[in-house]
Order: sequence, then C-alpha cells, then structure tokens
Amino acid sequence: MDAYRRIGFREETSLGQLEFNFGAEAGVLTLDVAVDLNPAGKAVQEAQSFDVGVTAIIHTNDGNETYWALAHPASQADFHLRESFILALTAQPHRLRQSTPGD
Repeated sequence: MDAYRRIGFREETSLGQLEFNFGAEAGVLTLDVAVDLNPAGKAVQEAQSFDVGVTAIIHTNDGNETYWALAHPASQADFHLRESFILALTAQPHRLRQSTPGD
C-alpha cells in the first residue's frame, strides 16, 4: 500500500474471516454480515462509536470491475480515504438471536 494509506490505520489480525449470507433475486443483491468485535481487543471494546466505510469491488463475467461505496470523495475510487467512512455505528452490547426452524 502507499504510505498515505497507513496513516491512522492498524491491521486487525483477529478478524480473519467474516460469516455472511448472500442473496440475489429480481435484480437485487443482499448481503447480511454479523461481526463479533470482541476478539479485536480492548480498544474496540471501549470505543463509543465506529466510523465505517462500506465498499465492494464487483467483478463481472466479461472481466470488468466496478467500484461501489457509500461515498467516493475523490475522483478515483479509493476505499482508504477517511472521508469515505460516512456511516457511524454506535457500540452497544448485542446478543445474537438463535435461529429456529422456519426462520
């Protein structure tokens, strides 16, 4: 990565893989993700809120790529720009709901 992308960022190694559910129907894509931040350590557990940037790179069957984000503050897609982290999440305890047959 370029050096400017490293400012204020720290690699998080405790979150190696995210569990998710993906769906596609009638031209709509859905992605459900639940993230347990407890393994990320004390700094995350003590945080009052999190600034989040939701991004995706879509690879099409014909070999093209498109870049998606809640915000592209620069002329070129750059998912590391702090200005693109426009979603604020408030930290609060959460207990995952157990799924039951028929959900």
